[in-house]
Amino acid sequence: MSTVNARFDWTTSGLAQDRFVVVNQLAETSRAARPDATPPPVADRRYDPAVARGFAALEEPRELGLARSRNRAIALASEEICLFGDDDQRYAPDACERVEEAFAQFPDADILTFAERTPEGALRKRYPSRPRPHSLFSAGRVRTPEIAFRLSRVRKAGLRFDADFGLGARWTSGEELIFLADALRRNLKVWFVPRVISFHPDTTTGARGGVDRRVMQSRGAMMGRVFGRAAPLAMLAFAVRKTVQAKIARVEEAPFRVRVNEMWRGWSDYRRSQAPPDQR
Repeated sequence: MSTVNARFDWTTSGLAQDRFVVVNQLAETSRAARPDATPPPVADRRYDPAVARGFAALEEPRELGLARSRNRAIALASEEICLFGDDDQRYAPDACERVEEAFAQFPDADILTFAERTPEGALRKRYPSRPRPHSLFSAGRVRTPEIAFRLSRVRKAGLRFDADFGLGARWTSGEELIFLADALRRNLKVWFVPRVISFHPDTTTGARGGVDRRVMQSRGAMMGRVFGRAAPLAMLAFAVRKTVQAKIARVEEAPFRVRVNEMWRGWSDYRRSQAPPDQR
């Protein structure tokens, strides 16, 4: 197993320490992973290479963006079956076994996605009850910590996260769908398996603070990256679905017109960014 997060704490992850590889980008003030550092107390041991097989601590070059961190994890991971973890994610006691059994059940699968529960035990969202292959539309509901993959096949396909998307990047969301969409376009087999492997708070880092204009613009840019000329239709369908869901749930969301306008602005900005310099 591989995880990448500068705040990841193996002591509370729920994984046995001999079953995962941790790839971290560390703050300059952290010395816990340095070979010459005095080992910290067990309670503070977050980056001790002695407790994680294949540990790699990255301090230079400093790179901004969640996608770049995950790409570095793919480059340095050593185990064939890998998944990504958030710093506030907790794994089921038998998560490793569940993931390995799923890949054994689907030997042709290159990427599998799984289910998550909240710390209170509720499913984080509605999941299919049976295994099924992913499409571009179902991939849009996947969070990165739900993704597991065969390292050799992902590397062979040259699959990486788009560094322009995700927290810390120009567009702050959409990296999961782009990663899976690129996998599908490269003929990788991507399946969902209805097994819970972890627990995660219902509110994610990217969603904290509610829906804002930057998030909506990022969604429009992502639509342009994934759907190309069909992006306007995808944006319209998304805006309709979100508006209906908000009314049914009686929650306050961005008005339909605002959502469409901001996504359109993000899509336009993305198109300009992809044009030759003399045409921008």
